[in-house]
Amino acid sequence: VEAKTSGVTISLPNYGNCVGKKIYIKNYAEGNITVDASGGTIDGETPITLSDRESITVVSDNEQWIII
Repeated sequence: VEAKTSGVTISLPNYGNCVGKKIYIKNYAEGNITVDASGGTIDGETPITLSDRESITVVSDNEQWIII
């Protein structure tokens, strides 16, 4: 997923429907974007904020999204 506009929120799908699936998110905007776990967590937290040019890769373990 590429975010090219600051201030947007990327909503991850439900972690229970995506076991083992990896999702790569990169902020190409000149500002912050938010990554939301849609009712779950990302490494125990939600939401996550990505600054300019920051990226994460997450994978579902059927309990939450984990940053890898």
